[in-house]
Amino acid sequence: MTGRKLEEEDLRWLTKRGANMMHTKNKSKSRNRPVLRHQDGRTIKMKEARKVFGFKSMVVYESKCKKNVCDVEDAMQAYLHDEFIDPHHQDGTKGLKLGRRFWRHVAMGPKKNAEIGHYKTFVTFSLDIGKHFGEKIKVVE
Repeated sequence: MTGRKLEEEDLRWLTKRGANMMHTKNKSKSRNRPVLRHQDGRTIKMKEARKVFGFKSMVVYESKCKKNVCDVEDAMQAYLHDEFIDPHHQDGTKGLKLGRRFWRHVAMGPKKNAEIGHYKTFVTFSLDIGKHFGEKIKVVE
């Protein structure tokens, strides 16, 4: 979810920026831990993610009310995290596993803000990322 231009926010999950203030005891030290990194541990840059790894993004919902957009994001994440039947699961469990999804926990952002603006929920994906696992990038548990 973002109120910014999509190109400014769509791959920010790759960085260590930000803090998740709502769900942590040590609020001053909690930062985003990217799910994907280079094999040597370096951060994947946004431009590189687009050009080398084929990441694209698309807006799936827009609203003037921030809470509406957050609710849609939370519902999408919850479904993909807990209910989606992923044919790549060998054990029959539901939900996308880390590396096929790029967020660690569902609904971690602020939700109760009814601020008016121009907000959007988006999906970021790569059809090519799988061929780079183990060779150029790794999933960080």
